Amino acid sequence: MRKKRNFEKIEQLRRANSAESKFLLGKYFSELAQRDKNQEKDAIRWYIAAAKHGHLEAHESLWGIYMSRGTASSNRRAREWYEKAWRIEVNQLIPLAESGNTEAQRELGQKYDVIDAWSDRIRDSKKAVFWLRAAAKSGDRASQYHLGCLYKLGRGVRKNYRLALKWCLEAAKQGNNNSMEFVADAYAEGRGIAKDSITAAMWYFTALATCNDPEDREDIMDGLNWVLRRLTPANVRRARHKSMMWLSRNKLRLQGRSTG
Repeated sequence: MRKKRNFEKIEQLRRANSAESKFLLGKYFSELAQRDKNQEKDAIRWYIAAAKHGHLEAHESLWGIYMSRGTASSNRRAREWYEKAWRIEVNQLIPLAESGNTEAQRELGQKYDVIDAWSDRIRDSKKAVFWLRAAAKSGDRASQYHLGCLYKLGRGVRKNYRLALKWCLEAAKQGNNNSMEFVADAYAEGRGIAKDSITAAMWYFTALATCNDPEDREDIMDGLNWVLRRLTPANVRRARHKSMMWLSRNKLRLQGRSTG
């Protein structure tokens, strides 16, 4: 009975002859290939058929199949499908970004600054800076933080720690946790701004209060403990109070905060 239902499902998808139906056929045979590797050829055939219609997930699936093989020739094929998928996403985002859509501008900036084993031929950090700056100017905190990191690293733009701090401070004021730690480090070390251990501790306390990731909390605690050794008990209380006041004023903003 199950085989009959599967056959009917396959025939129904074949008759549909759409990009999505071809992708679903590829997915069906890909699942079969987990038990019978011979089915992978049919999965690839249907994924390619869907990819010819511009189906993004089909491109990504082909990248995954070839990447999993681990040979030099399959890695070349994997890179080809990865780059094709990347171009589809970028081409979809560009009109939205050009129309002023902040989310699309951020995603486009992130796409151009992608850092992984497959992106060396498509990465364009200057375009990343352009689109992230557009989104950052519209108040997008994730873009402000990302742009700050690019200024810190000098990737796609001349290295400038003051501008890195400027954008991370904007993001921190909006509740971006990573930016809070960046700003705290800057005040603690006197990088791009006058050294101020009380303000550094205030931002470390605030970052700690808004962070849920155990590893990130450990990093924040390291910075906080380092700066607390330079403060009197009275100044520690002052920094903690400033943090509590900031958290109280920004409670609603923090409900939708992003660490990105």
